[in-house]
Amino acid sequence: MLAPLTIEPTALPVPSRAAVARRLARAVRVVSGHLAAARRAGKLDEAAVARVVRRTFDDLGGTFAKFGQLIASSPSIFGDAVAHEFRGCLDAGPAVPFPEVRDVVESDLGRSLCEVFRSFESTPLAAASLAVVHRAELRDGTPVAVKVLRPDVSRRIALDLAVLRPLCRFVGRQVAVGIAGVLPGLVHGLEVQIAEELDLRNEVVALRWFASVLDAIGHEHLVTPEVYAAYSGPNVITMQLLDGVPVDDVAAITALGVDPVPLVRDCLRTWFAATLATGAFHGDVHAGNLLVRADGTLAVVDWGIVGRLDDATATFFRRMLEGALGDDTAWDDVAEHLLESYGSNMLDALGMDRAALTTLVRTQIETLFHSPFGEIDLRTMLIGDGAVDGKRAGQRTRQEAVRNWWAERKRQRAVMDLDGYGGGFDQATFLLSKQLVYFERYGKLFLPDTPLLDDPSAFRALLDAPALR
Repeated sequence: MLAPLTIEPTALPVPSRAAVARRLARAVRVVSGHLAAARRAGKLDEAAVARVVRRTFDDLGGTFAKFGQLIASSPSIFGDAVAHEFRGCLDAGPAVPFPEVRDVVESDLGRSLCEVFRSFESTPLAAASLAVVHRAELRDGTPVAVKVLRPDVSRRIALDLAVLRPLCRFVGRQVAVGIAGVLPGLVHGLEVQIAEELDLRNEVVALRWFASVLDAIGHEHLVTPEVYAAYSGPNVITMQLLDGVPVDDVAAITALGVDPVPLVRDCLRTWFAATLATGAFHGDVHAGNLLVRADGTLAVVDWGIVGRLDDATATFFRRMLEGALGDDTAWDDVAEHLLESYGSNMLDALGMDRAALTTLVRTQIETLFHSPFGEIDLRTMLIGDGAVDGKRAGQRTRQEAVRNWWAERKRQRAVMDLDGYGGGFDQATFLLSKQLVYFERYGKLFLPDTPLLDDPSAFRALLDAPALR
């Protein structure tokens, strides 16, 4: 049995009202400027709006860039064109001036840079919203990647969240339908996860813990970086350098001459195996964190976000899989968990009885596990299609569309008002849902004719394997 995985969140500072007002005013100025430029350039179509939002997020950085990462990896929710526009958010952020990087590293390690590293490149290998990564060599010549938190990042993130919370709550309640209805949950989920990312000692713990898990489970093609704890601290982590290309960069993978299909399949099964065995999982498997390597392995990097399921949600996850594998008794348990999490008023909010809820849950989950990746529509499954009247877009008159929107808005707002909304269940399933969105993308790219449960015997073996926690 493994010792429990212990992650300590960082308490975010509370920004002043004046600071929030200034940040909000800047956000308004930035988006207004990009909108004005788009209008001057011509029609504001979907592509133009996506560019406006992406450029706004680029300028504002911080938590806005985190939203951009989610959009980039979620074409099922936001659409292919919009997701592609945000692709650069996965690993393209502004560099931190090298003297500031040096100061953070030397302060954390208590030694000068030259005492620890034989070389340290001043240009970052990658720059994301919270941290930058620099290539370096230890004194013995070992190549390493050094991840450094951006200076003053806690204050900046706290300020962004103070702006985003009321803004997304307002949009969520007023618009309610589609992606707008889940915006408050996205902000809440980001706030919880970022609080854990702001101390890189958590990532050291997670890397070592999951290396033990993967060794116990067994895998064919996955590698994780070795971490050098002696050269790490709250703001710096030094780890083995694993070069590769993002798992969704088809052209680069082809140039390597590597077949990505077994890598993606192994990653999926190992992720499910680890989650079932431990209740914990890599919580950010976007393409920038899954690197196809020239030696035919898949490097799984950036373990700053780790999902952990409580006992009830772990059982819920297991029962979903058991139901998909043919255990008819599982569906009542899955529906019961939803009712316990959201409260019995959930049935009234959804306008259905218990039997109808069980049927709906079963239909959606069986579709997710048994349909080929090329046929899965996670947008409809996760946020709904807004079809309260049973019709689809393009089938309604203008008057019918307005009535349908008001009905769906009323239903979504009723769900948002339930006691369980935004609580522990939402946070536990937030990361689960996000990983499914990421995996759907890789499945569509490389396994379009293959269902998630392509080998039921392998998944039954996972369920029968002893728990490691």
